[in-house]
Amino acid sequence: MAKDRLYSIWSDMHKRCHNPNNYHYKDYGGRGITTCKAWIDFSAFEKWARANGYSESLRLGRKNINGNYSPSNCHWTTYEVLNNNKRSCIYVCCPDGQRRTLTQVARVAKLPPKTVSHRYHRSPNASYDWLTRPSESSRTKNPTVIVQSVNSNAILAKSLRQYAEIVAKTPASDQAMRDTLFNIASTISKALLTFCG
Repeated sequence: MAKDRLYSIWSDMHKRCHNPNNYHYKDYGGRGITTCKAWIDFSAFEKWARANGYSESLRLGRKNINGNYSPSNCHWTTYEVLNNNKRSCIYVCCPDGQRRTLTQVARVAKLPPKTVSHRYHRSPNASYDWLTRPSESSRTKNPTVIVQSVNSNAILAKSLRQYAEIVAKTPASDQAMRDTLFNIASTISKALLTFCG
């Protein structure tokens, strides 16, 4: 099994670097990245892999992403480390002076990577604090909103989810009620945007 996986890694490496019909060729061979002469032979690659920490849980990575596949530039690494060593990575200056990728920032802040990425792309010059503030969903899953009833003096305390269900159940023929509910939803939305930023 391990030999089959190693062979696939070796074969895929060669295809990316030497086969113009390979989907990833443009990012490897098309940029001039190649494999060293010693690794043309699978047995030489296999010997290097086993002597340098190969494990089923690790992936082949290049220390210098612009360098060739060779014993001096390759290592076995985790998927996370590999994903933080790509040309497409975006780096952010952190308060401790370190540069980290958005994925690393998300991990430290205990936020989904998509949340941090979305915030960055909305405002690339945003502060580190803004990128890492707790997400709205972690503050409260379903906030309660208090509204005074239009037809009586009753005070209604319902969650946003409950208001959404009321709107969904309101018949289209009851236009006045739908308009009222829409106005309530609009007011709540504006309030949340003002409060939560």
